[in-house]
Amino acid sequence: EADAEIRTSGRSIEEMPSKIGREITDSLGSLTNIVERGMAR
Repeated sequence: EADAEIRTSGRSIEEMPSKIGREITDSLGSLTNIVERGMAR
């Protein structure tokens, strides 16, 4: 049981950076869209 817990926690820790990275890229993408729209005007 302890081994399974360690495995799942390790997996979630590995998944965290990718989730954060996705959120950062999403926010950056929306920011660039806003800037591009502002520049077009």
